[in-house]
Amino acid sequence: MKFVYDKRKIVLTLSVVALVGLAFAVAMVLGQSDPRSDPKRDEFLGTYDMNHDGWKGVLVLDRGGEFCRLYGTYTGTDGVVRPVEADAALNRSGQCSVTPLPTHRIKFSIKFDFGWQKFDGYMFTRDRRIIAGLTWWNNIPFGFYAVKRS
Repeated sequence: MKFVYDKRKIVLTLSVVALVGLAFAVAMVLGQSDPRSDPKRDEFLGTYDMNHDGWKGVLVLDRGGEFCRLYGTYTGTDGVVRPVEADAALNRSGQCSVTPLPTHRIKFSIKFDFGWQKFDGYMFTRDRRIIAGLTWWNNIPFGFYAVKRS
């Protein structure tokens, strides 16, 4: 059996490993949140710069409701303010967490002219200013991320 290797793949793999290690080291040095402590519902409140597949806007989660419910607005580059409804601090099964399961999940919807667009995201457990996940339009999944303003 002859061993054949692709030098480009090895370099790429080593580069990715180095970047992951660097990201971990930076998080440790900056003293980010302990990933074992789960965020509470109100940690999701705030103003976020959001991008969903190139569509940019500002997501504001500014008030809580009963249990895991949050409310707010989304303003796109068109300046139109749209209502947002969210459930935050959800466990793995998507339920309002009353168990010790991870609670860094958020599901929210933005009311656009065509109807409610759903988003399913996860707050980063070390740097709790970032949420990333999926959204669907026309039954096609797309990525999104939101970064909380300081």
